[in-house]
Amino acid sequence: MKTQNILPIPTLIVLLGGQTIINREIRHDFDLIEIAKEGLPKQALDSLAKQIAFSNKEMAEVLNISERTIQRYRDDQRLDKDASAKLIRLAKLYELGQETFGSLERFNGWMHSRVPALGGKRPTELLDTSLGYEIIERELIYIEHGLFS
Repeated sequence: MKTQNILPIPTLIVLLGGQTIINREIRHDFDLIEIAKEGLPKQALDSLAKQIAFSNKEMAEVLNISERTIQRYRDDQRLDKDASAKLIRLAKLYELGQETFGSLERFNGWMHSRVPALGGKRPTELLDTSLGYEIIERELIYIEHGLFS
């Protein structure tokens, strides 16, 4: 069975702080699983938060940890497996959104806007559950194909 490559790899790496922070080659989805198991350094969280304009409070809600826990992490300290996996999923969502909207800024604007197809909710309000991610990803597919739900 052939494994699926992640494309484009550079966007995901950049969102998580670049190759020096990730410090591992990513060729397949399985590499991301291993990175999550090892734990991403807090620098990856800081990099993503800055690029998507999320506060520590917003990141804490998405990662299901306290804001104080985020503040206590040293830059070189590794997040646990669950927080790392959630951070990777958020980065992958923003990678997809950037591809769909043509820029990170436009996608970020959409993420913070009330979307009628999402019951008037902001997509950022749905990021605390895996079902919320699925709804956002489905909406991005609709947008990419010119469909409206």
